[in-house]
Parts: sequence; structure tokens; C-alpha cells
Amino acid sequence: GAPKKPRTAPFGPTQRVLYQSSPDTPPESASVVSLSDDSTANLKLNTGKKVNDVSLNLLSPDLQRHEDVLYFQKDGQSMKASVVAVDTSIWPPSYAIRLEDRTVKDTEGRNLLPAKIHEIILKAKEEEEQKAKADALM
Repeated sequence: GAPKKPRTAPFGPTQRVLYQSSPDTPPESASVVSLSDDSTANLKLNTGKKVNDVSLNLLSPDLQRHEDVLYFQKDGQSMKASVVAVDTSIWPPSYAIRLEDRTVKDTEGRNLLPAKIHEIILKAKEEEEQKAKADALM
């Protein structure tokens, strides 16, 4: 069979995230500096400290109410949504989102990607493709 797409929405550079280093500690705010591969990220905590090779499983997007996001469904399709509420009293946090059809749905951060980060990822992909084309012509 075809490999299943990972159910998780990607993380992108500069994205604000919540990072829980261990089950006993409250989540810390951080931003993604870079992604090492599909499973780890290098972070900069709000305290200024850098943490490298953090498992993406320890991260959840740091989303604000009314923020525009993409909601990734199980089949890998994404749809536009906006954040209605965030519950960070549990880990991973729970997010209530309003979909384009006005329905409200509860989901986990692993299914959400901020719209502005999505644009950064798309731009980077486009630039890579253009560079590859340019290299091919040389």
C-alpha cells in the first residue's frame, strides 16, 4: 500500500511553539529556529536559551485566539480555520477551531499549522524548486 501521510501538520521556521521538556514541568514558550529532519527541531526558548534536537512530539503550536490556521484532516487534506479557544491546562493542549463552514471542532495541535507559517514553508519550497531548475540548466 501507499505510505500514509503523517497526520501531523508540519512545523516551520520562526513558528511559536509550546515545549514541554518533561511531564512534570509546565510548557515553555519557544520559537522554532530550524528543523533538523522530520522528527526534531532546534528551538530558542523565550528565555533566550537554545535547545537542539527536540522531538516534535514535545511541541505544540503556540496559537492565539482568532489566529488563522490550516487544519489537517486524517486524509492529509487541509482546510482553513480560525482558533476559537486554547486549553493549555492539559498536555498536549486542546484547541477549539472554527472551520469555514462555521462548525466548531476540538483538535490537537498536531493537526494545526498557522497560516503565516504555511506561507513561509510554501515560499521556501518554491525557492528550492526554482534553484533546482536553475541548477539543472547549468
